[in-house]
Amino acid sequence: MKSIIFILLACVFGVLIPNAPNSPDEAFISQCLALVFLTNLVVFVIKLLQPKPVNWLTVEVLFTVGFSLIHFGYFTYWITGYFGTGQQLWNAGSVRVPHVVCQSVAMFGMVLNLFLAGYHLIKTKRFYPMINEVKPSRAVAKAWGTLGRILVRIGFLCYLAFIVLVGPAVFFGNYAGTGNLSTTGNVFYQLGQVLLVSGITIGVVSRERFIASGRSKFSILQIGFVDLFLVLITLAAIGIHGDRSTLLTVGVALAIAYSEYVKPFRMTVLIAGAFGVIFLIGLILINRSGRDVEFSFVDNLNHGMVNMGASALCGFVAVEYAENNLSYGKKQILPLLGIMPFGRRLAGITSNPDTSSAMLFTLLIQGKTGRGVAGTGTSAFADFYLDFGLFGTSFLFLLLGFFSKWMENKARHSTNILWQVALVNFASFIAICSRYSIAGGLIRYVIYGVFYTVVISYLFGIPFKDKLTGDRAARTAFLRRNR
Repeated sequence: MKSIIFILLACVFGVLIPNAPNSPDEAFISQCLALVFLTNLVVFVIKLLQPKPVNWLTVEVLFTVGFSLIHFGYFTYWITGYFGTGQQLWNAGSVRVPHVVCQSVAMFGMVLNLFLAGYHLIKTKRFYPMINEVKPSRAVAKAWGTLGRILVRIGFLCYLAFIVLVGPAVFFGNYAGTGNLSTTGNVFYQLGQVLLVSGITIGVVSRERFIASGRSKFSILQIGFVDLFLVLITLAAIGIHGDRSTLLTVGVALAIAYSEYVKPFRMTVLIAGAFGVIFLIGLILINRSGRDVEFSFVDNLNHGMVNMGASALCGFVAVEYAENNLSYGKKQILPLLGIMPFGRRLAGITSNPDTSSAMLFTLLIQGKTGRGVAGTGTSAFADFYLDFGLFGTSFLFLLLGFFSKWMENKARHSTNILWQVALVNFASFIAICSRYSIAGGLIRYVIYGVFYTVVISYLFGIPFKDKLTGDRAARTAFLRRNR
């Protein structure tokens, strides 16, 4: 039934697509925004009907809110006339694509609902993780606490290595991208992000506080002050540097892990946190542009909203560009090769406008790429659309929703720590994936997150799960207690 509701909403958007005006039209876009609001409302009602306390930081909510803010938030401002004239998103940089705006907005709404339809095609097996109820033995929990501390501290050292490699003056200077500063440094940067998120997850799951004794009463979000300090100082450095996405990924992962494995946050706390994050993004944008920092809440909130809406521009450009230039999967080869270490180099494929959607959009929108150019990035919709058009993109969003529920069910039904690492890495990525390529993100965050955890676990002889309370034994014991 839930899936049918979203399929019907997707069909309504599908009907709007061929009837879209050839220029930005307030009435048409208002209809789309009303339908998007209805989509969000249905998601909200479905969550309210779940057992209490409701965990709001789950995959479908994170994706829906993130996708809606990025692809539709700007239009709320535009319809109210807040920006005045001459500042339309579809006339930014070197592009002029007003004729595809209405059509694109309807497409955005369609794929959002198809994701949710795919997510609800599978029944939710558990609303809370089994690992919270079937706790591992004391020895295994302590070992997991040690593993969490190791991962967090290695992650911190990787960020430190990146700063040393590119130089503090560059890292804290005028922002011109992150991945284009140093090839070797970028490896450490990505490694640090994944290890930090994996370490946070394991530390919170183990309830071992990240402090050597594992028994400190002085902790916040289940994290001891030593490692909390390392996480916060890393986030502060990234914020000063200007990399919003990494800041969000790690910060959201911390909130997801706490909400999933300790105690769900209240809705009021999450709403306040969301406004705070958008305000912070506005501050970061002003700081990295070299302007004097403003502390006006409304102005900085607006800066953040406009910046997040920039990814919608990638969608407009994709619809315009792909009309006669479909890549038929060519731009998915580069991220997929990343599943194997040095796979891209071995295959002789480099990142350029022909192989990377992010590079192509940077070239089309800014007119140039390369060192010193902060890329425009891509978006989940735009990246798929360049390769597969509307029908292929629609199917892939449906499949992504299906995969998301499968991942959530597997993790919540398992006492293996690796599934928990996979879930939190995936959920933190899905919250920001609307600004990224899906294939590359899944490999970089989920697959590598699990892989690094496996390697370090083996090196330190730490088990992934308690042999005495393995998945099958845990399920059997749980069912017996809850007949």
